[in-house]
Amino acid sequence: MNSLSDLLWSLVRWAIPITFAGVVAAIAVGTSRINDEICARVEDVLAERFPSLQVDVQQASLNKGEGIVIHGLSLIDKTMPENWQQILRVEEVHLACDATLTNLAMGQPDIDSIRVVRPTLHAVHFQNGTWNIQKLFGNSDANVAIPVSVESATILYEDVETSFQETFQQGRLELEPGVSDSQGALWSKMHLSLNGQTFEHLTVSGAVSLSAKRFELEAVLQEFDFQPRLLSLGPVQFFEDTWWRETIDGLSMRLSLSLSAAGSMDALAETIFDVRGHVSDGRFEHQRLPFSLADVAATFTANQSGFEIQSIVAQSGGSHFQGSARVKGWSKQSDFECLLEAERLIVGRQWQPFLPPEWLGHWQKILPQGEVDVRAEVHRKNGFTKPKVSLRCRNIALTHYRFPYRLDRTVGTVIFEDNQLTMHLTGQAGGNPVQVNGVVQLADTGSVGHVEVRGRDMPIDERLLTAMPARGAEILERLHANGTFDFVFRQDRAPTFPKGHSNSLDIRLRDCTLKDVRFPYPLTNVQGSVQMVGEDWTLTGITGRNDTGIVHCSGRLDRSAGERGVLTLELSGSEVVLDQELRDALPASVGRFWDDLAPRGKADFVATVKHTVEQKKTEVILDATPHANTVSIEPAWFPYRLEQLQGRLSWNNGLLQLSGWRGVHARTTVSTEGNCRFLPDGSWHVSLSHLSADRFRADHELLRALPNGLQEALATVGPSGLLSIDGSLDVYSTNVVQQGSSTKRRCAASWNCHLDVEQGCFDVGVALNNVHGGLSLQGKTDGQRWSAVGEIDLDSAIWRGIQLTQVRGPILMDQSGVRFGAMTVSDGMAPRRLSAKVAGGIIEVDGMASSSGLGGFTVSASLADADLERIVCDSHGTPHRFKGRVFGSVEVSGSRAGTHSLRGHGQMRIRDADVYELPLVVAMLKMLRVKAPDRNAFGSSFIQFRIAGPHAYLDEIELAGDAISLVGNGEVGFDGDVQMTFRSIMGDAEEQLPAMKRMLGGASGQF
Repeated sequence: MNSLSDLLWSLVRWAIPITFAGVVAAIAVGTSRINDEICARVEDVLAERFPSLQVDVQQASLNKGEGIVIHGLSLIDKTMPENWQQILRVEEVHLACDATLTNLAMGQPDIDSIRVVRPTLHAVHFQNGTWNIQKLFGNSDANVAIPVSVESATILYEDVETSFQETFQQGRLELEPGVSDSQGALWSKMHLSLNGQTFEHLTVSGAVSLSAKRFELEAVLQEFDFQPRLLSLGPVQFFEDTWWRETIDGLSMRLSLSLSAAGSMDALAETIFDVRGHVSDGRFEHQRLPFSLADVAATFTANQSGFEIQSIVAQSGGSHFQGSARVKGWSKQSDFECLLEAERLIVGRQWQPFLPPEWLGHWQKILPQGEVDVRAEVHRKNGFTKPKVSLRCRNIALTHYRFPYRLDRTVGTVIFEDNQLTMHLTGQAGGNPVQVNGVVQLADTGSVGHVEVRGRDMPIDERLLTAMPARGAEILERLHANGTFDFVFRQDRAPTFPKGHSNSLDIRLRDCTLKDVRFPYPLTNVQGSVQMVGEDWTLTGITGRNDTGIVHCSGRLDRSAGERGVLTLELSGSEVVLDQELRDALPASVGRFWDDLAPRGKADFVATVKHTVEQKKTEVILDATPHANTVSIEPAWFPYRLEQLQGRLSWNNGLLQLSGWRGVHARTTVSTEGNCRFLPDGSWHVSLSHLSADRFRADHELLRALPNGLQEALATVGPSGLLSIDGSLDVYSTNVVQQGSSTKRRCAASWNCHLDVEQGCFDVGVALNNVHGGLSLQGKTDGQRWSAVGEIDLDSAIWRGIQLTQVRGPILMDQSGVRFGAMTVSDGMAPRRLSAKVAGGIIEVDGMASSSGLGGFTVSASLADADLERIVCDSHGTPHRFKGRVFGSVEVSGSRAGTHSLRGHGQMRIRDADVYELPLVVAMLKMLRVKAPDRNAFGSSFIQFRIAGPHAYLDEIELAGDAISLVGNGEVGFDGDVQMTFRSIMGDAEEQLPAMKRMLGGASGQF
């Protein structure tokens, strides 16, 4: 405006008078040069006014009745690039006046008006903020004295920094002569209208005082298509604050507004203005917004004190925004009031880079994601911002950083006001409702309040374990928990807590399953409580079932016992089924012992499990008792089934203690005490003390169950009748399985036991019946070889009808056979014979029997001072009146191949006899099965014999009497045949010399 007025008034005030003078001179010279003179004068005047510019005027003419017309006026800046050199070009300038030569000759004509036709102004805005049209600006204080009009003006605008170009067309300007105000300043009225590519129409009207350089304007802008690059049109002072520039840079819109402004051209930033406008079809992007806003529409007002948005609406995807704002000032630190409401706003991690630091920390604690409605009121006064934010969650997911259990499909409200965060939410986790309630007061010294999360019928799954604190998750992972539960998680926050907060968790198990990794015994229908307070965990009232068994559990994770604490579980169970599941839960070494023991039935138990978390060390103490006589065992190494077990079993860190154990097999009761040790290599050692069994029979079932050595030992002795055993037994596990048996495992064993017999039978080289007494055995086996030594201690026994009492003597057995009497002697030991009392005398026996090959045996026996009458009566079973004392000895060897293998010799003598019937004397040979001879009466006798095969050869027989004696020999067959030859001699044969016996016997050899 200033440059245009300077230009016009330069033409009016200087060019016209000079032109008039030139015209007068031209008249004197000639009218053909009038136009040239006018052009030259106009160029000189403008060149003086704009010394830095080149002035070109194509043509000037005088038009009668119209005035002076100037054609093709150009102002050119030769210092600029070629395309920017022409700053202004005016096609026509009409100076309305009475421009006849007569009038011109008489003096200066009166100018009625100025009309500028089709001017084109090329305005270029450079990167440094300067304009090329600044060279058109002048300091003239002249005001418009006559009407001035500009028609069909064109303004070409170009911004170098943004490469933006714009063309404003159909410009029209009307200037009216000035009127003085009360201060004497002359004001010119103006009216401007302009069309452009970026707006539909612009009208500006008002008054301008060029002398005072002030203006009062009103403008109406219609349908202005605002783009950020149009900022270059405005004064730089308006956008010195980068915050405003950053805000405007992301804004595009269609703007209509009305403006009233008053101010000084020298202080445009202090302009008093009032703007009222409407925005439509807007779009806004900003580095502090994670999304762009579209379809922005707003109504607003602005003045020098600030601006106010009465209403604004926008869309972003499916989100709808509306709000209002009022800013008191134009700086970044201005006070403001802002209301924003958003429907279906999408929130998520994309918001984090745009949040203030004091909000970001709280945002990251819950990590919201989903769709919400927001109402936010923000007030800033004197530099202090006071927000009030209310969120209505439509469908949002939350994950709290202290308990990151994702909450989906959450609805409810979250309110932030006066630094207090209040939430009331209901969401879904694992398909079940979860409630979140909390109140937290935020402060610089630390937050105060609580957050509580409640859920029902929640599944125990990987999501829960991931969300829980590491130590709590470790417990549930150890328990292999599965099922559903109710829970309450609470976090209390206060600066007084060591970490600024304290967590608590209460879990109510509902129909869960548990399977501890250290003791993987599955429990179903588990109910109870798991509580966490701070760092400590407590298990209370937990019950579960396995088949008919009911297990109760309580426990505690005590952090005070170490860096990571000690977990202690107290377990008790009733009617627990001894099945494969329980076996699989035991340690590997105990499991192998279980397999060898093969328990069945139900048991009750009490156990304590202590697990040191840091050292990963577990200690188990367990006491178990059979339930209601239901337990039975059948050890693989002693397959003798015992039922109705009673007693107590204790386990303590690898030692299994048996106390008061008692079991029944048929009518036999077995009791014992003992223990079992499980070694690191997986082997075990059972030590049974006070092992006893009453009134049992050594049948095939019992013999089959015994360790190999003891089994073969007893099989060799061949016990029968009612037996009782008392002693100790140690069994050691081996990896050897007995050949031909899939149920009996060969084990190393050692034993020390005493076997009592009632009405039993033994075969200790000779057959003993009606045995009463005992047999002590001490032995061992490595699973393949065995040996046993013992002591026979029988009160009474019957041999071939003859009663033996106080049977005493050693016995030795091994896999090679059995030895008794003096044959058991080893180096450094005094020999002892197997002895017994018989018929008032003593019989001593030594012998052996081999278990290999044909089973050879050797027996050596001697008899001393036995009562003849008792022997005869016992052997025949009927009373006989014979008297005498019997002495004798025999040695026999053979095998089980038959009687043909027998070999031996012996002798027998009867003293102090009163024998009336010969057959009774000979009956002493009953062991050789000799038939009774004819009767005779003798006082003593002597027989010397030998055994060969099934025959006993009587090499010497003497029957001595007081009057007559018989001497001879014979043969006895085991089939009952007897052949004897006697010779008689006079007198007692014992008193005869051997030669006399032959001589006298020869005389009666035919007898």
